Amino acid sequence: MINGYGLHGDGESAVELFLKMKSSGFRPDHTTFSTTLSACSHARLVRQGLMVFESMAETGLQPRIEQYGCMVDLLGRTGHLMEASEIVRNVGDHPRIIDLLESLLGACRVYGDVEVAERVHHTMMMSSGRERASSGSYVALSNLYAGVGRWEDAGGARSNLDSQKLKKSAGFSVVL
Repeated sequence: MINGYGLHGDGESAVELFLKMKSSGFRPDHTTFSTTLSACSHARLVRQGLMVFESMAETGLQPRIEQYGCMVDLLGRTGHLMEASEIVRNVGDHPRIIDLLESLLGACRVYGDVEVAERVHHTMMMSSGRERASSGSYVALSNLYAGVGRWEDAGGARSNLDSQKLKKSAGFSVVL
């Protein structure tokens, strides 16, 4: 039910059901937390999302990468980029940290925050795990620079893409 509310954009009902579930004695699991946080993210319910995330400790659960990802998405969607950066920092060196960094980089592009984006991109370059920064991260950084009128930096990001022999994947559309 919580997921259903979230999928239909009714984050407030999802949180309300989550709270009813807890108050009636049911112990939420990681999946319940993830779906509730996702509902908060899609409805842009920052205060409620933070409350749900922080309540994980009450149930004895440690957040997993999925819950951290929901929080980065929620905070990034709502322009709380420094807070999202802090969440990423708290995750530490995890094999899927790149996914969180890519999400945060996308939010930086939406909000035009070059300073945070440069730090995120640097972290991606230094990160262990996947193939470090992907071609998409260079393209996102280049587009961010272009969006704020920093054309020389935009060209530099594209040049770095070429010099590292990374290829940008071609886009495609599907018509159903």
